[in-house]
Amino acid sequence: MKLHKAASSLFSLQRTFTLKLAVGVVIVDLFVAAFAAWFLYESRIQYQESASVSAYNLAQVLEQNITGMIGKIDIALFSVQDEIARHNSGGAIDAKKLNGFLEEQQQHQPEIISLRVADATGLVRYGLGVAAGPRTLVADRDYFIRARAATSQDLVISKPVFARISKKWAFVLARRITLPDGTFGGVVYVNIALEYVGKLFSRLDVGMNGAITLRDEGMGVMVRYPEPREIGSAIGNRQISPRLQEMLRSGKAHGTYSATAPLDKIERIFSYRKINNYPLYIIVGLASEDFLSEWHSDAAKIAGMLGIFLVATWLSGWLILRGWKRQLAFADTLAEQEAKFRTVADYTYDWEYWQGADGKILYMTPSCERITGYTQQEFMAEPGLLERIVLAEDRQLLECHLRDCEKGSEKAIDYRIVRHDGEIRWIAHGCQAVFDALGRPMGRRTSNRDVTSRKHTEAVELRLRNSLRRLSEIAAFSHLSLDQQLHKALQVGCELFGLEFGIVSRIEDGNYEVVAQFSPPDTLSDGQIFPLGMTYCSITVEKNSVLAIPDMGNSRYLGHPCYREFKLETYIGAPVVVEGKTFGTVNFSSPQVYQRHFDEGDEEFITLLARWAGSAIERNRAAQKLAGSQLHLQTIIENEPECVKLLTVDGTLLQMNRAGLNMLDADTPEQVVGKKILGVVKPPYRDAFMALTRRVFGGGSGNLEFEVTGLKGSQRWLDTHAVPLRDADGGIVALLAVTRDITQRKNAEAELQALNATLEQRVQEEVAKNMEQERMLIQQSRLAAMGEMIGNIAHQWRQPLNALGLLLANIKDAQDYGELDAARLDDSVNTGRQLIDKMSTTIDDFRNFFKPNKEKVAFNLKGVVDITLEILSASFKNHNIAVDLQMDENLASFGFPNEYSQVLLNLLNNAKEAILSRHAPNGSIRICVARRDGLASLTVNDNGGGIAPEILPKIFDPYFTTKEKGTGIGLYMSKLIIEDNMGGHISARNLEDGAEFTVTSPLG
Repeated sequence: MKLHKAASSLFSLQRTFTLKLAVGVVIVDLFVAAFAAWFLYESRIQYQESASVSAYNLAQVLEQNITGMIGKIDIALFSVQDEIARHNSGGAIDAKKLNGFLEEQQQHQPEIISLRVADATGLVRYGLGVAAGPRTLVADRDYFIRARAATSQDLVISKPVFARISKKWAFVLARRITLPDGTFGGVVYVNIALEYVGKLFSRLDVGMNGAITLRDEGMGVMVRYPEPREIGSAIGNRQISPRLQEMLRSGKAHGTYSATAPLDKIERIFSYRKINNYPLYIIVGLASEDFLSEWHSDAAKIAGMLGIFLVATWLSGWLILRGWKRQLAFADTLAEQEAKFRTVADYTYDWEYWQGADGKILYMTPSCERITGYTQQEFMAEPGLLERIVLAEDRQLLECHLRDCEKGSEKAIDYRIVRHDGEIRWIAHGCQAVFDALGRPMGRRTSNRDVTSRKHTEAVELRLRNSLRRLSEIAAFSHLSLDQQLHKALQVGCELFGLEFGIVSRIEDGNYEVVAQFSPPDTLSDGQIFPLGMTYCSITVEKNSVLAIPDMGNSRYLGHPCYREFKLETYIGAPVVVEGKTFGTVNFSSPQVYQRHFDEGDEEFITLLARWAGSAIERNRAAQKLAGSQLHLQTIIENEPECVKLLTVDGTLLQMNRAGLNMLDADTPEQVVGKKILGVVKPPYRDAFMALTRRVFGGGSGNLEFEVTGLKGSQRWLDTHAVPLRDADGGIVALLAVTRDITQRKNAEAELQALNATLEQRVQEEVAKNMEQERMLIQQSRLAAMGEMIGNIAHQWRQPLNALGLLLANIKDAQDYGELDAARLDDSVNTGRQLIDKMSTTIDDFRNFFKPNKEKVAFNLKGVVDITLEILSASFKNHNIAVDLQMDENLASFGFPNEYSQVLLNLLNNAKEAILSRHAPNGSIRICVARRDGLASLTVNDNGGGIAPEILPKIFDPYFTTKEKGTGIGLYMSKLIIEDNMGGHISARNLEDGAEFTVTSPLG
């Protein structure tokens, strides 16, 4: 009965679990499907917004290009009008000269099919390609009729026409020719090839299904790229989408919308713009099929992934259900595995533990007691014990490490603890944050290892390396007198040990004589004698080996007479042997207790120092007996763990110790001694090696890193320090060098260099990309500035052109009334020539204005301001803008004057546009040039209303603009010119009723 109930309960539990699992899988699948749909929707919107921006930018670029083209051609029409007026003033038109003039003008305009002149009857009389026989009549053309009926000199732009002479589709730009008596004298017109405009459109990438359309004021198609059918088939088509009709009725000059094109039924995002003040519209359309192609691909991929996910979730649910059914069967197995885990964990050598997120110890291995002296139970009962046993100096280090661990760092550290018995131990500590299956923190798992022995060994090795380095210094003292050598050696020893007293003594007849000493002032002197029994050296001599005691007061020598008399707490000494007999000792001492125990490195150093001292004394005795004989350092060389060698001036090896022979793969000295060492040095380093040799024999010293090839083929990197070895008279007899093997360090440097090379390449690529972007900015800036210049030229020429017209009318009147004599004619000719010269000078000024300077020069700021104002004077006068000048007329700056003029032109244009946009009745601009803080300062302020505070910090950013047709590069290029090219500074701020720009530059 119980078995039946258990089975029934198990079946019910299984059914409930299965139902919950199925519901969970369905919820997850629905959530993922909803998220995928939302993601695709947002992605589609982003693609559409990107296409809208692209269409807007393309339309803006085309508007600027077409405006520039029409403006350039209009100047040519003006020129032809003036030429015809000049011919008429002479009484008759010279056809040959006029045709030549028309041909010359046409050659400068590649987009023009023809430039022609028709008389008042509409008969085409002049122009390239006009036949001498039957003439073409254009009196029925729309542009001729409009020009004839016009009462002003406005430019006439026609609808597309099929040119009767060139037989090409074109649209016409025409201007009325008015005779001196005010009557209609015909038209001068140009045919602009629609084919040329189509080629201009084809240079822009609008995709496979994109389209660019140029329409007239009545929305008739003038040019469409690509043509929907044969060439010219779309011309005149007025079909536009209802959305565009609505936007045009609202009076918007530009806009962006989405619609299906009536011509080809393709859905596109369109951006349209009215071209300046001309009756033309440019429309750019990007097809949804093109810019959404990548989105469709992504959607297909996501749909596929969603299908895989749905299958995976149901498969996972089935696997979970199957796994759950097996859990009970695994329970016994898990219990057995846990027992095995406990066995392994409880017997680990390292001290390991698991600390929960709340700071409690969840588990700790018994090895904690062996390392710390505290039991598991003590740590479990007091979690703060983990921090309390850390040495106070290392607690901040551990706290920083634990914070880094919480951020995911797995870097290990070493710190010290104080054991239960007070002993200090070094711990190698590593910890890792632990998270459950849901990513929730579960504390950290820590592994600690006792590395006290390793730390001790490292400290010993460090001191040993330092000792060897200091021994190398001592070995280089051989050119000094014995007293100087011993004194410097004792100084080095005191510095190395950190002890106050260093002595080389001689023991004779029971007395202790100070041969050489290094000590605080007024404490010891050379030649002092003490009873041997009053010194620790009596113990050293009796022991005949190194004696090292860091704390004499806690040693068995507490009762020694030297301790009672002098209270020297620290002592380390070694016997000095000269010619096989004990000469005395070399020892170091201090009245302070030593902060550590002396180790084998300390004992090795003083042993070698004692040997060196004995050798130095022996050499000194030999030098006294054999004056001028060569001094040898055999004792030091043979006991030096690094390579020590002696070389002649030509690089011949005189002597080398065992360490050096090992570096060269030599088994015996005979293999290398007496031979030139240059043979084992790799060729790239031989010149440097010999240069170091020559420098040392010249009295200098130096270091060199080089590669060698051993006698057995091994490759090593060596680092050598070389000094001159001198005889008793101070003459240089050999080169003494101490060399060590740095192969491992060089290998590490090579790996680092390879990494840096990759980084340098990436930096170069990024710099090249930035330079290309800057080049494009400069080009755009120049194009924008040229557009401004064309407008300024028109302003500058309007007045002299009117004056010329009036002058010609006066000549005609004088002739009609019989008042035209030679004097008056000459005066009129001179006046006309002056007006023409002024117009020519204007062109030269504008050309020079854009000519970049090749190098920095000193230039007068007043001259730059005058030239710039001359260019803008007509425009300022036309818009009733007053200019106030406050100038230091002799102030000069150093830099590029033409580029500086372009910056000033940009600032003045911006000020003019700000005043015009505000519709200020009395516009004013104030320019101040003065010397400030050792710099040339120019300020420009206006009453144009200022700059919005939220955008003031961004005005010098590239492509940032507040103008409807601005490029956003004017102020950015100004900043580059002033700050990068001239080393100056440009800034802006708001005043009460306008903005102020300040430009500072170096004085000239």
